[in-house]
Amino acid sequence: MKRDISKHYIIIGGMKCGTTSLFHSLSKNCPSINPSVVKDTKFFVDRDRGGNWETGIDWYLAMFPPLNGIKLEASTHYTKYPDYPGVPARIKQVLKNVKLIYLVRDPLQRSISHFFHNLLVDREKLDINQALSTIRNKYINYSDYALQLSQYYDYFAPEDIVIINIVEEEYREKSLEALKHFLGIETSNPFVLERSNTVKDNFVKADKNINIAPDIINSSENNIELALKFGLSYDNLIKMIQLCRENAVKFQNYYPFTINHWLDKYKNYLLY
Repeated sequence: MKRDISKHYIIIGGMKCGTTSLFHSLSKNCPSINPSVVKDTKFFVDRDRGGNWETGIDWYLAMFPPLNGIKLEASTHYTKYPDYPGVPARIKQVLKNVKLIYLVRDPLQRSISHFFHNLLVDREKLDINQALSTIRNKYINYSDYALQLSQYYDYFAPEDIVIINIVEEEYREKSLEALKHFLGIETSNPFVLERSNTVKDNFVKADKNINIAPDIINSSENNIELALKFGLSYDNLIKMIQLCRENAVKFQNYYPFTINHWLDKYKNYLLY
């Protein structure tokens, strides 16, 4: 497959970490950006897993308007290893000039938020304890940020990837400054981070969802408290905390901020 030499930015995830918000904010606020006509082209995912890799590079390039500018797309499928393998190698194979943006948040909060998202869009058939109790379920795997990044560092240098946290307020300002520097955006440019609620916009109105959707969408509680209210057992919560804590410690070597804020929150539940 031929290589494209034009400049690309790809938001590679993670899911429930602000990918949609950042995609639309960059698209609207940065004149140099040429966003894809659909946010998630799934081009670097193979056909057997619902992707478009086999359609070829010309199909992918046709997803961007014929304008000058840096091509931008966003796909949370690109950091869902091991369910979607081979993505970094495919990106490296066809894009010569690419920068990658990886969004993260508290891994426990992300895992639970992802479960509720899947529940509302009717992608999750298991109850909360069945879905979250297994040691290596997808919700935990996708929150194992070090695992996801390790797939990319086999093909890309650390300076090709920026890791930011725009969900948690205490990291948002520094993250946006780091992003501006990484992408070469002038600091004086207006940059408004627009919140997108993809669950509220897209949930499937199945009978079971009509009853639970308002509680999830409109909740002001943190995801842990909401999960407990929805029946997550305390024993399974502790298992999740232990796994997310291990994953966070591994991730600290990559993360530009401290993980202590996450660990301190976990301690509150371990002291129950």
